[in-house]
Amino acid sequence: IDEPDEPGTDIDVDPKKPELESEKSAALFEKADGNTDADNPEVGDTLVYTIQTRNTIEDSLIANLTIRDVIPEGLEYVPGTLKVNGEAVTDEDDDDQGHVVDGEVFGSFGDVTDTEWHTLEFHVIVSEGQAGKDIENVAIVDGDNLEEPDEPREEVKIYPREPKTESKKSAKNADENKEHYEVSDTVVYTIESRNTVSDSLLENLKITDVLPEGLTFVEGSLKVSHGGTGLYEDGKITAEFGEVKDT
Repeated sequence: IDEPDEPGTDIDVDPKKPELESEKSAALFEKADGNTDADNPEVGDTLVYTIQTRNTIEDSLIANLTIRDVIPEGLEYVPGTLKVNGEAVTDEDDDDQGHVVDGEVFGSFGDVTDTEWHTLEFHVIVSEGQAGKDIENVAIVDGDNLEEPDEPREEVKIYPREPKTESKKSAKNADENKEHYEVSDTVVYTIESRNTVSDSLLENLKITDVLPEGLTFVEGSLKVSHGGTGLYEDGKITAEFGEVKDT
């Protein structure tokens, strides 16, 4: 045999299945004139959002990795602040890796075979009327060969946190077997109030109720929750709760 046979075959090796890890954060970038809270965002302040993602599986491929973020109501994009992987790009939908169109921020990273972090960064300004609100922002990280996108989210609390009360009052017959009221029946009144804004302070919460004509207070029946104090005097019921920080 002059030449030996050399049989062979080609083997297609497919990349491993990729898995995303994504994070989103917001930080104060610049305080507006007149704002004094150095630690918390206020109306007019500039925030910087950073969305980062990576493929956690070595020897795998994410095809056409993209990050999208629709800027929520209450925030306004700062033109010219978009960066993709730390590099400034234009806001226009052109040939570079990012753009901002109709309130949607977009970054494109192409096919990703590494496990390094890839980032999208931009600035926003807190709009008027947002004091006391919680603004949630959700990004979408996706690729052509991913079964489901990642949706990293971040909630920003806008200060000052002005308290807002929600209150309700109800009445029921002390005799649970009776649906209606008759003379000499005992009526149980319940008045409830709460602060609906988290991280705010409601100073010296007080509930007062003047008994209308035709009703007589039942001595010893006053109950006050949350360690508050109660008093009945001259036809008026008063409950005091001091400073309220919960909701």
